[in-house]
Amino acid sequence: MLKEEELRKQVQSMGGMHDEVEKKLTILKAREYDKVDWLKKIAEYEGKNKHLQLDNESLVKQRNNLDIANVELNKYKNDIEGRNKELEQELEYFRKTHEDHLEKFDNKMEDIA
Repeated sequence: MLKEEELRKQVQSMGGMHDEVEKKLTILKAREYDKVDWLKKIAEYEGKNKHLQLDNESLVKQRNNLDIANVELNKYKNDIEGRNKELEQELEYFRKTHEDHLEKFDNKMEDIA
């Protein structure tokens, strides 16, 4: 009978150890699932990060193209402004010459009259 009680105690302690091992196993599985969730999230964020890097590179290229276009447009604007200034000076010359001719004509008409 003593041996039977000893065996029962061993069985009970083994049952307790089994429960403890089951609990630890459950905790380890939960941690593994957490790791998998974290790995999924990390992969998702890495994908988003890569996408944002591509967007950033695209925006940098667009900005560079706009900068180049801006420089070209500024050169074109300066050329147009220079040409406009030349034309205004030429117009002023013709205006002055025309006024001089009109004045000479008026003077001749006065001399004739």
